[in-house]
Amino acid sequence: MTAMGRGCPDTGAIDIKTASNEGAEAGVLLPSPVSHFPIHVLPIRGSLSCLISRFLRSSPKLIKNVLDKILTDSICRSRNMNNREGDFWETLGYSEEPFGVFYTDTEPESGFVPKEGATFSNDMELRCELDFSALFQNWSCVMGNIWLARRRKSSVYFDARRFGCIGGSFYLGFHRPQLQFIAHYVSSGIPGRFEGERYLPSPEVTQRFFNELQPRPAPARFCVFKPLSMFRDSEAPEVVTFFARAEVMAGLCTLATFATEDFEAVMSPFGAGCSYIVTWPLHYLEQGRMKAVIGGWDPSDRKFMKPDEMTFSVPYQMYLLFLEKWEKSFLLTETWAGVKKKISKSRETWGEQVVK
Repeated sequence: MTAMGRGCPDTGAIDIKTASNEGAEAGVLLPSPVSHFPIHVLPIRGSLSCLISRFLRSSPKLIKNVLDKILTDSICRSRNMNNREGDFWETLGYSEEPFGVFYTDTEPESGFVPKEGATFSNDMELRCELDFSALFQNWSCVMGNIWLARRRKSSVYFDARRFGCIGGSFYLGFHRPQLQFIAHYVSSGIPGRFEGERYLPSPEVTQRFFNELQPRPAPARFCVFKPLSMFRDSEAPEVVTFFARAEVMAGLCTLATFATEDFEAVMSPFGAGCSYIVTWPLHYLEQGRMKAVIGGWDPSDRKFMKPDEMTFSVPYQMYLLFLEKWEKSFLLTETWAGVKKKISKSRETWGEQVVK
């Protein structure tokens, strides 16, 4: 979308337009050559796995301590675990490499980043000092940038100056609180000024959503999304995201309960596309609740996803449980072998590589 005008949302002349399917291509810097690193996965000790299963229903503070200990103890890397990771993807019937997200104070040496955006804040909005024309000049959707990174098998990163989308900057933790303009835009708009998306019934309800979600402030300067194989030995994702259709999603959802012994291991709340792959998983984790999150429901972001595709995002701790426990699960049964035939049929229908 683009906008023109300066002033308050209820007084400035604002013209909102929907981004085209190629919107992600605009407003981003071309990537430099990507260096591919061998994929490594932090091993998880069996005793810690037992602790997770034992304390999933305990106090949030206790669960959070256990989850933090997993990452603390997961310093050593394991090539053997790496081999099991590839076997896991293949057995699941998943052909695209999952993406991980993490925060760092070191700017990535490769990948691409949105162009710098104009300065904005809630205080500037209240003082009617926002320049909407400048603010939307280099607009690019977070999910659109990730879609481009998926196609290029590259990384993409964001910071408080190069955020792409002012809404996405909120969900990634770079700007809080959210602008009142966005509360109007997501809901009813402003009569005579601009049309709203009508995803929520009113600005008041939208503001309540922002207040309840409360994205975690970015813990470091850069928010980086990249394929798992591009993570260095010194890096670990906070959240891992699969982009999948129904059959693979069925496997992931069932595995989430198998691995965690939590009958409500999978959540699917309301949100923007990028909130499903960062904000919501971290939101639950901050509460001491290790939850997988199904996303892809945002109509505005469907243009940046394959037909019938959804997102399935899990905290890294849960991903490690997947790697530890999948070989004991339904994924090695004849039932799942039958599901994989449907996965192959689906990919054949969409003209993609068939899963064997």
